Amino acid sequence: MTKNAQYTDATRESLQRIFGKGFTSPGGREEMARLLNGLDLAGQTVMDLGCGLGGDSLLLGGAFGAGKVVSVDVDPGNLEVTGEAVREAGLKDVVTPTLVEPGPMPFPDASFDAVHSKAMICHIEDKAALFSEVCRVLRPGGTFVAADWMAGPAQQLSKSYHDFANDLADAGLSFFFQTAVQHREALKAAGFAQIDLEDASPHILGYAQELLDRVTGEAEADLRDTLGEEGYAGILRRSQGRVDALASGDLQFQYMRAKTSA
Repeated sequence: MTKNAQYTDATRESLQRIFGKGFTSPGGREEMARLLNGLDLAGQTVMDLGCGLGGDSLLLGGAFGAGKVVSVDVDPGNLEVTGEAVREAGLKDVVTPTLVEPGPMPFPDASFDAVHSKAMICHIEDKAALFSEVCRVLRPGGTFVAADWMAGPAQQLSKSYHDFANDLADAGLSFFFQTAVQHREALKAAGFAQIDLEDASPHILGYAQELLDRVTGEAEADLRDTLGEEGYAGILRRSQGRVDALASGDLQFQYMRAKTSA
């Protein structure tokens, strides 16, 4: 994993006002149900890789019935928020926030039945190395289930895509978008036996438009107060840029599912 020092307290607060408490990306129970469709996690030991602010971890250990959830992140601030949320939800016997360093994960081989990740892989430049670690810590027949932002397949990506990517970089946010084909190849090279990708971009485009409407509507005053005028302008640009890049087809949101050999 790559060191993530991208989130200030104000950023965390503003993202939750946009995406919902505990989330920094498309989330909530409905989105998790889409991603986990047909996957039974009841009683299983699950890693939430790049847990962010803990929203997904709470769902994994609550609504979706995982027996144990190890919530992994490299950002102590994120884990502080996650830990507080776990205590408030009464899930401290199920969900364990865990700080890790960039690089190999501090878990033995075959430690987990499943590994979940959402909107974190796009921050990792060496995806093959990450997927190899995920494959290593999964038990035989284990499942890696993830959702993430990717570049579209076009040879020449649109201006809207480049404007969005450049705006993220100007804000100090590190993203390494690759195509679905590149993700599939990296998963295969890591040793996964069954690999499926599903383009969820049409659904996420609608969600992104709803978020833009929230930024310019009900959340505007709070965001201006939290971030100031310059910070709000940045959130607005990135929200509009996300919609434009998704609409062009050059930014995608894909669901991934891969299994280790039994």
